[in-house]
Amino acid sequence: MGIDILAGPRLVLQTTLGNRLEATLHPVRFMHPDLGSFTLEVGFSSTDIHRNLLGRDFFNLAQIGFRERFLTLYVTPAP
Repeated sequence: MGIDILAGPRLVLQTTLGNRLEATLHPVRFMHPDLGSFTLEVGFSSTDIHRNLLGRDFFNLAQIGFRERFLTLYVTPAP
């Protein structure tokens, strides 16, 4: 991606379990066949994170569906 993930503005985040981690913010361009292309600010961290979740900016553009039993993820444009 050509991003120096250790450079950039820093942000301290806290998980629902109370763990804290530090991330650096970078603009990233996304492309999706149904959503088109758009740029979002993404936080990168070198901390071991077991589950990752996109932020609210992304959810303004898309609806996400999970079928864990089938290991399937659905992404459709937001209404």
